Amino acid sequence: MLATIFGAIARSLNMSFRISFGLAEILGIFGCYGLVVSNYVVGSILLALAVFGVFMRFALEQQSKKESNQKIEDIANTVKDALLAPQTWAGMMNKNMH
Repeated sequence: MLATIFGAIARSLNMSFRISFGLAEILGIFGCYGLVVSNYVVGSILLALAVFGVFMRFALEQQSKKESNQKIEDIANTVKDALLAPQTWAGMMNKNMH
């Protein structure tokens, strides 16, 4: 019930949620378990590794978005330069005229 309400709200706001369950989350679960059973050293290390893993995943996603935006911008600039460069069209017309 609650999930459908949040899903409807997210769709109306054009929000998308991507849930991933990877190594960082598993390390976080075991780290919390370690802290609960009073194994503070192992639990703290696992939680630190989990936070580091989540940070690295976020950094890699941001880098891939930046690279894809840069590729799109490079393609747009290449097309713009090819179509709007006056010396390119003028040079072609002078060579083909006899």
